[in-house]
Amino acid sequence: MLSVKAMNRLRIHSSSISRRLSTEIRIRLAEPNSEQNFLSLLAERAGKRKHCSYNVLDEIDLFRQKTNQTPSKSLYEASLHLFAETRNVSSAERLWERMGSDNVSPTSKMFNCMIRCYSRAGRLMEARKLFEKMKGVGSVKEDGYTYGSLITGEGVAGTIEGVFKLLEEAKLKIDPFPNTLYRVALGACLQQKKWPGCDRSAGNDGKE
Repeated sequence: MLSVKAMNRLRIHSSSISRRLSTEIRIRLAEPNSEQNFLSLLAERAGKRKHCSYNVLDEIDLFRQKTNQTPSKSLYEASLHLFAETRNVSSAERLWERMGSDNVSPTSKMFNCMIRCYSRAGRLMEARKLFEKMKGVGSVKEDGYTYGSLITGEGVAGTIEGVFKLLEEAKLKIDPFPNTLYRVALGACLQQKKWPGCDRSAGNDGKE
């Protein structure tokens, strides 16, 4: 006979499996009958930062077939957000190309998600190029989210001078300036222990 402790472990494990199966069955078998259902599903995955083991691009094609609708900008934004949260650069790039074939003009949120995806994956060069492209599009505008993503990318790449350059640029470009960018910049610098006054040999706070 199992002990109470073993029974509790089994109950927790079974509950976890049940939740995973429920989500998997809903994703794989439930055909979305409206775009709102699909958007809710993508948001749920992004919130849990699940790895994109499911082919969202194929699901979008299935959505097209079942609803005979062209995906809206909201659906593209939600998909790119999911890819950004899971660092799925290849799927994000494929979706970005598909947007062009669907004559979808990128919104600020789409640019931000793509820049975040590149930055979190350590693809700083691509993030910078897209940022420059974004600046040339009159219908979109960079914001705190844009700069926060780029600052994160600079931290991942270890280019701390880039962190401070972006921080100063953001102060000039964004009004009102979001103070959360200071926290993002601090986090990026502390990865390399290069915040002003921080000494590698002295620990994170720079004190002896």
